[in-house]
Amino acid sequence: MTHWTEHPPTETAVTTMSPRRPAGASTPKGTPVMHHLAATLHTLGIRLQHAAATRPERGSVTIEQVLWAVAVIAIVGIVVLAVTNYVTSEAAKIT
Repeated sequence: MTHWTEHPPTETAVTTMSPRRPAGASTPKGTPVMHHLAATLHTLGIRLQHAAATRPERGSVTIEQVLWAVAVIAIVGIVVLAVTNYVTSEAAKIT
């Protein structure tokens, strides 16, 4: 595999959407615009992958605590509902 210090010359046409650059345009150094786009996307992917790998479980403790809190609130709600129904039914028997 050959590595160039500068990009190799290319004869492929590059279509751009910019009105400042006509079809077949290249950057000031002579490299096609798509090479720069590919390099930018690759760099972004590497940075996002690195960020995800360095903080894989960030926030998981908070989510776990929220889930436990929701479970406890649900259990308390069920107990309150059961006690309320029992007291109401016993109060109806008194009168």
